[in-house]
Amino acid sequence: MLVFSGIRSALCYKTLKILRKKEEMWFLRVLLLAWFPGVLHAQTAAGSCARPDLTGGFLVSDQQSYPHESNVAYACNDGLKSALDGWWGTSTCKDGKWFPDIFCIDERSCVPPEIPHVKYSTTTGWFKENYKLRVECDQGYQLKNPRPNYLPQCIKGSWDLTPVCEKRADACDQPPQIANATIIHEATQKVFASGFQLGYICKEGHSIEEGSSKGLITCESGEWTMAPPCSRVTPACVMKKGRYTYIELLEDEDFKEGEIKSFDCGYENYEVRARCYNSEIRLTQCCYKTIVGTRDCHFTQRS
Repeated sequence: MLVFSGIRSALCYKTLKILRKKEEMWFLRVLLLAWFPGVLHAQTAAGSCARPDLTGGFLVSDQQSYPHESNVAYACNDGLKSALDGWWGTSTCKDGKWFPDIFCIDERSCVPPEIPHVKYSTTTGWFKENYKLRVECDQGYQLKNPRPNYLPQCIKGSWDLTPVCEKRADACDQPPQIANATIIHEATQKVFASGFQLGYICKEGHSIEEGSSKGLITCESGEWTMAPPCSRVTPACVMKKGRYTYIELLEDEDFKEGEIKSFDCGYENYEVRARCYNSEIRLTQCCYKTIVGTRDCHFTQRS
């Protein structure tokens, strides 16, 4: 009788636990639907997503397809957690794909820690319990107070150590502005490792000492090397601002030898052209665009 009574108590406890779990699931559905109403409303038919294949959990709004930019919320069963390291997660449909991925993992496993300036790779999106994470800092950064031969380890769903990557003393911040030049680099990059080189291009009408329009600066011991300046190139011709036959210039126009520029002369599809020839500006008449520069409308006038 005592054995039977114990079995009956265990079954009652199990039944109550299942009923309580169902109540929690129902409450979760209502709660998440209130937080994420977008899961029920289509915004556009373009780029819709198929129903996620979720193992070990359930979707709050279970349907065969979801519109672009809609959200879906999901929860995981006992002993599992979402890929977002919580008991529930959300994902967004973007052009036919879910971001982030939707899946449940063992609650003792770990998701990648969010550490600034750290690189690590995972093919699954998560790490099993007892996994030791090999951390690599981005260029220009190094581990702060590293422990010899020690790697962060996943213990019961959490990392036992959170590494920090700090800027190296010999790294450089964003480069200073260079007068009359544009620096070429990724706009999101803020720290550059020692030895890193950046290119820059002089603005039109400028060049560096060697006559080239391109230059380089280098990060050395935390400082950028001095950039050869972009100096104004002496133009072969200058068309001064003022009134000319058919046209008026509001500012000076510089010309390279042989360069031709067009100016509106006040009539639709008509224009005046100017050319730098032997360091002198030659002008055409106000002619129809298709014949400007030809024998019928050639460069004769001098400015």
